[in-house]
Amino acid sequence: MIEGQGEYRQLDLAYLGLEGLPFFADEPQDLEVTAGTPFNLTCGAQGPPDPVQVIWLQDSIPLNLLGDPLSRTPSALAVRGE
Repeated sequence: MIEGQGEYRQLDLAYLGLEGLPFFADEPQDLEVTAGTPFNLTCGAQGPPDPVQVIWLQDSIPLNLLGDPLSRTPSALAVRGE
């Protein structure tokens, strides 16, 4: 029941089932590289829900969008050496 403006109303009940959360099956590894050297970061994630998608961030800014081929897992981000 909820109260609003002095009146009580009965609401229908609803149930939500949660299967679980996605998790990293293969997390990106820490790397030490020389400045200007290109490198790759890889990760893999599993659901539910399937399919799991990955968004890569650099300084909190997305480097890809959901639906991009890069968002599919396993995913590999190629970082250019500049």
